[in-house]
Amino acid sequence: MSTFQFNLTHKCNLNCPFCYSLQSKEVMSKITIKNTIEFISHKIQTENPNDLQIVSFSGGEVFLGNYEEIPNIIKQLKEENSNTNFKFILQSNLTIPDFTTNNYDNILQSVDEIGTSWDFNLRFKNNKQVSQFWANIDYLQHLKSKKSIEIIICLTKPLLKYYPEPADLLDRFKELNLNHIELERLCRPMEERPLFQDAKPLNIDVSEWLYEAYKAYKEIQKTQEFYIDTFDCMEDAVNGEYHYEHGRNCQESSYTILPNGDVGQCILNVDKPFYNVNTKNLNIENYDEICQREKQVNSRCLNCEYYKYCRGDCCAMNWDKSGCPTPKKIFNLIIEGRKQCKN
Repeated sequence: MSTFQFNLTHKCNLNCPFCYSLQSKEVMSKITIKNTIEFISHKIQTENPNDLQIVSFSGGEVFLGNYEEIPNIIKQLKEENSNTNFKFILQSNLTIPDFTTNNYDNILQSVDEIGTSWDFNLRFKNNKQVSQFWANIDYLQHLKSKKSIEIIICLTKPLLKYYPEPADLLDRFKELNLNHIELERLCRPMEERPLFQDAKPLNIDVSEWLYEAYKAYKEIQKTQEFYIDTFDCMEDAVNGEYHYEHGRNCQESSYTILPNGDVGQCILNVDKPFYNVNTKNLNIENYDEICQREKQVNSRCLNCEYYKYCRGDCCAMNWDKSGCPTPKKIFNLIIEGRKQCKN
């Protein structure tokens, strides 16, 4: 599986305190879009044409870029890679487009999933943006295709304090008819953000909270459809399918294409672009450095029994004074559950 993050712009109308993305006035031009399609097709055809390929349209705010090109991009990628299984995702803060009065259906229907984020800390600037967010959520929920909406929740100190019982948070999302969730740790920001360090909980606090959230999640799944990608990836890892999403595998076969055509790996590791889709220039030094980063695993991880699942900490998910970032107790529950099923 490969992941291509298609950054159509770095313009954004918000300035979320914990956003990992860059901010600038850059918008990907049509020629760069064309060259990015060629780059993605080349990577697919030369590396793993039969695997699942994830293409995520992102930013900044994607609706401030050339978002009208998205259906055409999807069409071209499918035509050029006819034997490939794609999953197309659109990432938006859902505060700009008014889906109820403007003709965005062609854009929304062309993708498989809509991703957005939800948190407590200074995300929206005014009540109008809050209202627009929920109006767009409501519209997406009533599309004829029942478009999947993934809500990304940033695990900040305020959120953990406000919802000390994770089950209460999950119940809140059930009330809102939102059943596709990702619980995301705070990661290294791309820019200096003053609130970042004060809001970042310790690894042990996040791990304990996630452990309780996992137990609540399994109870919900007994009676209704509800998906938390964070936990599903952990279960897949134990089954030998992919790896825990916050482990080191996020750098492998992951490509971030910036609006200027620069290509790096994970968005948190894109400070060393190794290629440009416009100039076709390959920066061997940057590429070698990125490869070297992949090999730099924390020595405490190498002999750990969970290493085969998470493969050690990454540049964003590192150890702190409270210990390892991996919620090991969840892996224990998953492993024990597998044993019981076999017996």
